[in-house]
Amino acid sequence: MDLQSAQEAYLGERAKSPERPRRDSIELTPLTPRVGAPSEEVFIQWRLVQPRGDESCRWERFDGYWVALTLDAMAGNVVVADADGRAEHVPSYEGALSMAARWRR
Repeated sequence: MDLQSAQEAYLGERAKSPERPRRDSIELTPLTPRVGAPSEEVFIQWRLVQPRGDESCRWERFDGYWVALTLDAMAGNVVVADADGRAEHVPSYEGALSMAARWRR
């Protein structure tokens, strides 16, 4: 029994169907960003991690950079701080979350 007849015996009707192109012979087109797509900085992965000290919440990036929120009960504000030493007082928690999201971009 030769190879061709052995294939036909094993595969039955599927052996008679037209041959499909090999997967490695299909030409793929590279993906390109859409016009107006957000910058690649948006895709940096941030993790919400255990807060340190009196922080309310803390996000960290793979390289150790962080952004944190701390409640300032005396002033009634929320402090948004980052690893670069930047700190801003924001009157509302929602505003602080929004600012922290901007700083993580």
